[in-house]
This record gives sequence, C-alpha cells and structure tokens, in this order.
Amino acid sequence: MNERRFEVAWVPSIPDQFVTWGSDLRLYQVVDGEHSSRGLEKEQIGVDRYAELVNCVTEPHYIKSVSIWRGEGVRLAVGQATGRVSLISLSDDLNLEFASEKEFNPKQSRPCSALAWHPTQYTLLAAGYEKVRTEDGIVVWDLSQSQLTEKPLHETGHGDHCTSLSWAHTQPLLVAGLNTKTVKIFDSRNGMKTVNQTQTRATYGLSVDPGSDYRISGYSESSVVIWDTRNFEKPIITLNSPHQVTKVSWCPSRPGLLASSVKDSGSILLRDIMSWAVSQEDGEASVTERTIQPPGSQIGNIADFAWHPSRENTLLAMGTLSRFTEWTVADRLTLNFSARHSLIWSSGASNLLRFEPTEFSNSESRSSDEPRNYLEICDIGLVMQSRAKAGYSGDTKLTDLSNFKLGSELDTVWTWVLQSGGNAFADLISPNTRNAKFLGVRTLLYSSAETSQAKLSNWTGLDSAKPIRTYHSTERELILKLCGWDKKKMGKKNLNEISRNAAIAVFNLDMKAAIEILKSGCTGSKGVDSGLSSNLSMVCVAVSGYSSEGSKLWKEVVANSLPLLPDPALKSLFSFLTSEDESYSDVLSGNNLSFLDRVAFASRFLSDKLLLEYLEKERSKLLLSGSLEGLILSRTHQESIEVLQAYVDRSGDIQTASLISLKILPPEILRSAGVVSWIDNYRQMLDQWNMFGVRSELDISLSRSDPSWETQLQGWI
Repeated sequence: MNERRFEVAWVPSIPDQFVTWGSDLRLYQVVDGEHSSRGLEKEQIGVDRYAELVNCVTEPHYIKSVSIWRGEGVRLAVGQATGRVSLISLSDDLNLEFASEKEFNPKQSRPCSALAWHPTQYTLLAAGYEKVRTEDGIVVWDLSQSQLTEKPLHETGHGDHCTSLSWAHTQPLLVAGLNTKTVKIFDSRNGMKTVNQTQTRATYGLSVDPGSDYRISGYSESSVVIWDTRNFEKPIITLNSPHQVTKVSWCPSRPGLLASSVKDSGSILLRDIMSWAVSQEDGEASVTERTIQPPGSQIGNIADFAWHPSRENTLLAMGTLSRFTEWTVADRLTLNFSARHSLIWSSGASNLLRFEPTEFSNSESRSSDEPRNYLEICDIGLVMQSRAKAGYSGDTKLTDLSNFKLGSELDTVWTWVLQSGGNAFADLISPNTRNAKFLGVRTLLYSSAETSQAKLSNWTGLDSAKPIRTYHSTERELILKLCGWDKKKMGKKNLNEISRNAAIAVFNLDMKAAIEILKSGCTGSKGVDSGLSSNLSMVCVAVSGYSSEGSKLWKEVVANSLPLLPDPALKSLFSFLTSEDESYSDVLSGNNLSFLDRVAFASRFLSDKLLLEYLEKERSKLLLSGSLEGLILSRTHQESIEVLQAYVDRSGDIQTASLISLKILPPEILRSAGVVSWIDNYRQMLDQWNMFGVRSELDISLSRSDPSWETQLQGWI
C-alpha cells in the first residue's frame, strides 16, 4: 500500500466491504483469516480479520468529496475540483435504479465540496459547491429512470459557499453549512425552502444523529457543536478542542454517542450524551467524555475513521501510515441489582445480560441442552434464603440436616457440633468439660490428665499376624465415635462408600470384615456395573494376599499399583498395609480419606506427641483455606471465632456462622464484635427478605442463649 489514503467509509448495503479515497478509489473486502486468499493486497485489521483489495480505480482525478450510495451494490458519487460529479460503480453487478458512469456538471466550473445521498430515497443526490459569483451553492438531482437528465430537481443557496451536507433520516430535510457562518435546514417537499437556521462557525462535517433527527452536530477548527432543532437558535452544548478537529461522526447503532478526531493524534474522543436538555428549563446537557485508541497502535496518527453501519460500536480507523484497524468499543455499563439477587446490565443496544443466582443443586440439575440467555453464578444470598425457608435455624437437629442441602463440609461440622454438645456420649466426657456447649478434638485431648496407653492390637481374620501398635484413652474413644468409626456399614453399592467401609475395617484391624465388605460390593454390583465388580474383585484378591510379615514382592507390586486404584480410600488402605513406620505419613498426608477419617486414623495410631503435632498442622492448613472443618480441631473459643471468620471471608455465609455461634459459644463470647456483626447482618437480611417469622425465631434463640441480649422492637402502622 504505497499510496496515501485520506478518507474511509463502509458500504451501507454490504457490511463487510469498505471504500477509501484520496488519489484513487479503492474497495476492500473484510474476511476472516481462514477465508483470506484473493485480492491484490491484504493487511490484518484485527484478530484474525483481514482487508483484501478487491478493486482500484485511478479516475476521476482531483477528488474533493465522495458519498456512497445506500442501495444495493457499491456505487459512489464522486465530486471533483472542477465541479463535475461522476457516478462510479466499484462492483460488477449492475442495478437498473443506478445510472452507472453518469456525470453531472455545474453551470460554472467550481470545486464540489460536499455530496450526500438520501438515506431512504436512493435516487436523490445533493451536492454542495464553493462560491462562484451568484451561482447556487446547493444542487439536488433525482436519478430515477424517468428523470435521468442533467437538469437538477432543486437548486438553492444563491451565491452561497456550501461546506457540508447531511440528510435527516426520517424526514425530507437537508442540513447544510453555508459560508462558514450559517447552518440552514431545507425542506425538499417545498422547493428547498429554508425551515430553520442558526448562526455558527461550526459548519463543517454536519451530521444528523441516526437515533434522533432533532440532534445535529458540526465542527469548526477548534470546537464541536451540538444542536437540537427544536431550539435551534443556540447550541445545546459546545465542546472546545485544543487541537484542530478533523471529523465528527454519530454512532449508527448507539444513539447519542459521538466520535471525533483531531489533527496529528492517534486517538479518538467519544462523547456520550447522558441527558439531553432542549430548553433552559431542562437544565444543562450531561455529556461524558473518554478517549480511545486503536488496539496495537501501529497505524500512526488517525487520518480518518468510520462507524460500522450494523455491527454495534465497531470502528474502522485509517492511519497516516496507510494501515487500518477495526475494533469494538466497550459500551458504558448500567448495572441494576434486583431485590431478588439478579444482577442485570446492558450489552449493546439489543441485549440484556444478567447474572442469575443459583443454588448448587439447581445449577447441577439444569440440563446442559437447555438454552440459556443469562450467565449463572452461585449467590450465597440465595442459598441462605432457601435454607432459611426450609427451617435452617439455631434449633437445627441431626435429623433435619438432610433437608437443608448443606454439602459435606457443613454436614460434617453440624453433625460434630450437635453430637458433641448432646448427651449421647456423656459417659465418655470428663467432668471438667461436661458443661461445655461444644467439644473440639484438641479440647478433648488437652482435657485429659493422663497420657494415652499404647497397646499391641491383633488382627481379626489373619493367622500369625504381627500386632499393630494402637493408642487408647477415653478421649480417643470419644473422638472415634464422633468420627463415626463405631458404626459398621454393609451393603453399600457405591464405590466410594464400599472403599471407605473396607478401609475403616482394615484400620480397625478387622481383615475379615474388610474382605466381606469387598465381596458384598462385588456381588451386589454384578449385572449392574461390570467394571465396578471387576475392580472390587481384584482389590479383594490383593487384600487377601496380605500378611503382616509380608512378602517383599507383594509390597512392591502393591506400591507400584497404587496410582491405578479406582478410589482414593483404597489407596489409603494399601498405604497403611505397606507402611514401614508408625508416623503413617502416606495415609495422612493426602486427601484420599475424608477429614474425619484422617482425624480418627490419627487418634488410633499416633502417639500423643505425634497426634497433637498433626492436629495443629491440620488446623493451620484448614484455617488458611477458610474451611469450616477447622472448627472441629479448635481448642478455645477464640480459635473457634477465628475459624468462623475465615469461613465467612471465604464463603460469605453469615447465616451458618451466626447459627453455629449460638450453638457453641457462651454468652460472654457471643457478645464479641465479630459475632455480633454476623448476627446483626443476618437479622437485617431476613428483614429485607420479609422473613419476619424466621427473624423472630432467631431472636428467640438469641434470648435463650443470652437472656440479656437486646433485640430491637419494631412496630408497623
């Protein structure tokens, strides 16, 4: 692209073609990268978008103005320095409405300074000329077949110099800048009679907003002016520019968005009309400004630009380095948050996007084939509201947990909280902690005045097996019960449950029970899931081959096969059987077992010192991740509050934090600033949701936990 181009415009009827003119006329086709093949020249104008040269016309010479026809095909009216107006076709298909290669000449030779095709009446062409004696400055031709002569349809502007022209989009009005001091509006239905006018120097680049025929813009050398024709005597707003203005253009897809460029600049200034004042009583117009630059900035200073006629907010810029770039301008966002959790904002002129809050269960149950016109997020506010409606409260019982869809993390913590604070294991609780509302693992262990007893435990179902060292105390037995290791579960058909039950049986040194669980699972899955049955059968054979003296070959084969096992719990099972030391790091280091199973395993097989070290390490890790399961390892009330705060920071679930606080904290701790903040905010949320009954139940629970708690009385009239 050796020759310099000066101006650019899209072809209205063909949205992927544009025309440039200067010393010649050029037609470009915009294609995606995979379709880029033909053309004399091509260059990249965007991400995987290329402009290919389709046609180049070197005549006519001395081009002064160009206007692209809005009908089908690529037809141009070209105004020259001599005043001649030539009709040029850059496409091969001919249209009978258009007289190709036609020329119109003025009575006196003079430069044609402006051309404008009518946006709806395609045969009307307006031309503006520089002043010569008393000749008319504006001429309108009708190119219909019945009037295909050089005689103009209208002539006006006697002795005037026309600087720019623009037709209204929905009315038969022509806007013209005359003599660099007047803007006039002519009515083509009434012999081009002047129907409105104003005095101004901003007579260049006149343009009617496609979104409103009342809104007109123009520019002078140092300012951009916007008028409303209903109050045309003075401009609605004048926007001064420190540099020489070279072009202004309204966005065709976004009403009220005006772009302008200045000389020797690589950026475009966007002015967005937020509000429109027609008269003084309406106040002042509100206009926001922002500067945008073409992506990459490899085109040099901007020589010209053009809005795409149909693609929203899309600009094509032409630089002084004879390069193009196309990009979509990000629109102004208007956010609206409904009282029912939906976040809605505009995305262009015709689309509304919204974040539709969902619960985990609803999101998972939605069919992947179901069409969506919105984005989905999991809003904790909606989750809390749904749980409150289901009865999730401070009086929650073990039998109610399944109704609230809490998830494994909250189910685990609530089960521990309700069991440790109940009377089910009162005989195992030491007298100095019997009155506590909540007992964590470390609270139980530190409450013991005696060290745990080490015991060599024998296997069940293995002959001549080497005993395994285990540790016992009243507190450890209570921890095992709270972790669920005192219950034998058989008959499960799910791989995860079968694997866990078999692993717990092995950890209880009951090899016979483990093999029975695996055999039962294998038998139950036959005919239902052949793959599961085959896997369990192979695991059962491998477990049966274990002996505490153990062959070295068996241990090597098992160790090499661990990554291939179908369930993480089975990996922990074989890691235990192949362990060489009593720290059992391979069993406890990963997440192959659930949190409570790891705590129970550590309570059975680790010494007092190793157990406390492991639990402290786990508590720190859970606190850092914001997991509520860290509450189970708490020793003091302050540690419990730290865990709850970390959980709220991660999830925003002030509902669970408030309800658990009511369950586990004494009155004096319940008044701490963090806890009061959770409870007060949750009460306010219930009021906003009009859930006054649930809020009243919360107040009753508060008064029951702390009779001195003050709840605000409300009266409604």
